[in-house]
Amino acid sequence: MGHQPILRWSGGNGRREACRTDDALDFSSYTLPGIRVRPERPSGAGRDLGDWHRSTPGSLVLDTECRRLGLLLANVFGYHLLLLGSDDYLSILHFARVQHCTRLEAPSLGAPAMPMPGAGAAPPHSTIKGVAGAMPVASDSVDIVVLPHVLEFERDPHGPLRETERVLVPEGHVIVAGYNAVGLLGAWNLVRRREAPWNGRFYTASRVRDWLSVLGFDTVASEGCFFRPPLRSDRVMRSLRVFETAGPRFWPRLCGTWFLVARKRTATLTPLRPRWRARRKAIREAGLAGPAMSGRCSCSADDAA
Repeated sequence: MGHQPILRWSGGNGRREACRTDDALDFSSYTLPGIRVRPERPSGAGRDLGDWHRSTPGSLVLDTECRRLGLLLANVFGYHLLLLGSDDYLSILHFARVQHCTRLEAPSLGAPAMPMPGAGAAPPHSTIKGVAGAMPVASDSVDIVVLPHVLEFERDPHGPLRETERVLVPEGHVIVAGYNAVGLLGAWNLVRRREAPWNGRFYTASRVRDWLSVLGFDTVASEGCFFRPPLRSDRVMRSLRVFETAGPRFWPRLCGTWFLVARKRTATLTPLRPRWRARRKAIREAGLAGPAMSGRCSCSADDAA
């Protein structure tokens, strides 16, 4: 039995295009002569993120991120929300002030990830399959898009941002979470390059903010969290809790994870009232007859005689 096609809407004339799941993920056959292709990331890089969330530092990072994302999500409103990334972030949907939540799940090539131990039931939501660079969502139909650690594991990080701009309604919001390339968490990339999440590509918040600005977004909030090094010892990690209090004050740029909240900018037209008085003045200066005076006519005594 063949794969079921994924239907997505094109941006312009509303025409639907069908692409198979294996075609959406396999880029090896699309190489062009004279163009260098970025080497493939390790297989299952994005799926290994769930395994890291079950480790001591990963679970601490996940708990901190979910709390911060929940607070940010509670400050935006709308009707439809689209969540991308790992299913470990489904708990933040409890804070969503929307009527309908949808999760975009990437087509899996292996066994499904095991649920987090101790995780409660996921909030009510629907699930669709697709890729972040070609979302099967109609244009101008979503109010909020949440991208937790999606850009790090994408071949083209600009693709999900362009698709986000397409599917968002005017004045819609996007919440992006990413690992900081210059923080203590990013420094572990030198020794754990083949392990998740360091097998992805980290970016700074300022770089992603510039990408959003080019696409027509205004950044309305920016913050960071998790200022401890990702050590595997639970005892040492508990002893370094003071870093979470001192970090935002003394070394805010060395956070492990950053968050950006941006609003889709919409160009509005301001109606201008015509300047009729200036035109009348120009007519009088040209020596032409002006408009007739309204009201009662005042006559002198000599004219009356």
